[in-house]
Amino acid sequence: MKPLLLVIWPWRFKKFDEEKIQLSLYENEFDIEVNDMCDLLSTKLALTYKEFNESKYPIYCFKSYSNWLRRLILNKKKYNSKNILVLFCLPNNGIKYLLIGILINILNCKIIRFDAPGVSFKSDKNNQFSDPNSYGSVLRNLFDFNLFDYLNRLLYYSQTYILSIISRKRLCLLTVKSRIRSIKRLYPFSRATLGSSNDYSRSIIFRKEKSSNSLINYKYCVFVDSYRPYIKGDDLILGQKNTLNLNLWVKQLNFYFDYIEKKIGVKTVIAPHPKTKGYNFSELFPSRDLIYDKTEQLISGSEFIINRQSTAISYAMIYSKPIIFILTKDLMKDSIHMKSASILWESCGQSPTRIDDIEDIRKSINSLSYNASIYKRYIDMHLSGSIDKSNPDIIKEIFYK
Repeated sequence: MKPLLLVIWPWRFKKFDEEKIQLSLYENEFDIEVNDMCDLLSTKLALTYKEFNESKYPIYCFKSYSNWLRRLILNKKKYNSKNILVLFCLPNNGIKYLLIGILINILNCKIIRFDAPGVSFKSDKNNQFSDPNSYGSVLRNLFDFNLFDYLNRLLYYSQTYILSIISRKRLCLLTVKSRIRSIKRLYPFSRATLGSSNDYSRSIIFRKEKSSNSLINYKYCVFVDSYRPYIKGDDLILGQKNTLNLNLWVKQLNFYFDYIEKKIGVKTVIAPHPKTKGYNFSELFPSRDLIYDKTEQLISGSEFIINRQSTAISYAMIYSKPIIFILTKDLMKDSIHMKSASILWESCGQSPTRIDDIEDIRKSINSLSYNASIYKRYIDMHLSGSIDKSNPDIIKEIFYK
């Protein structure tokens, strides 16, 4: 009997998700099962996603903790603890997430937790990559009188510490160079090992298998879209309010695309966010190609990419493509977006382009370039903890040790 690879997932599991964590690279050696925890975590969040299974792997959803525990016990009896490996893909985002992290230890098996998001948590302005959880940062936060931020950070530290105490050495954190010291402090009783961001891990395989066949037979740039303002969902987790008016946003985008296509001579291909599958984009962008689930392949053959803030900038760096970050007056009202997006701009050595300002658009297309040294440093620190091995190869080595 093969061992079991048990994936603990926070929302509706889709084909994009199985490709994201490269499940196909485990299937020759493992039975694979996905536990979808969306209903347990948030009934409101569950309602924002379509309940359909486009994955080839068995997916189990749970309405109660007791039903989930029964499933865990059944798997433990069938496979035995030493023949189970858990990929724990939930963030530390509250009491329910912590409870699931505690209960999974009933399996008494090895647990892999990903902590390689592929983005910088803090700007590396002046060529410094700062660790947001370093002792200096922690001390600065202790003297920050924003009570909500302080309590939120305290809760986060408490969760990681509790999980580490309970899971001990069974828990291994897969992370990158910029996070390794921080992870060892956050999870003092557990293990940490270098891996890669999911995007970089996928690119290792893609670059080895890449053929000369291109998806597009014309000169193009890629707009990597987000799920907002088309659908709700992650807003419920992040506590964000959508500041974008759909009609105005689409109008601004189409004006921007038309302008750069005329001035630069490239067409714009849209890579919609995977969570927006089923949305009728052809009505919003009638004259442009829309291609799902091929973001890396699209970016590798493009002239440059356009985005708001996306982890897909990883591919732009890997394939040495210029990046344009876009902004509007409405987006500037979103404080959470501005905080995280500005970190990416600065880390990439870029300034955002206001697509509702024609002068800003003109300036940006006249300076379409990238800094190779910044890209290399970003890749080394935030993407490629292990240059030669994909995450599945590293995880299998941990399991068989």
